[in-house]
Amino acid sequence: MHQIGSALSLSILTAVAASVSTGHAAADIAARSGTALTGSAVLLALAAVTVLALIVPARATHNERTM
Repeated sequence: MHQIGSALSLSILTAVAASVSTGHAAADIAARSGTALTGSAVLLALAAVTVLALIVPARATHNERTM
């Protein structure tokens, strides 16, 4: 699921970036694709922060209760 979700979100971001481009130059499309990759990296960072903020403390609390 993680690999499919990553591939799907990256393809959506790339398609949106390519459709927004104002010119047909390859450099413009490459720049928009770079923006899409940056957007996907930001989303990945937000997901990592969410996991660290929600799941890690919950596991620590669970481990303290079982001791």
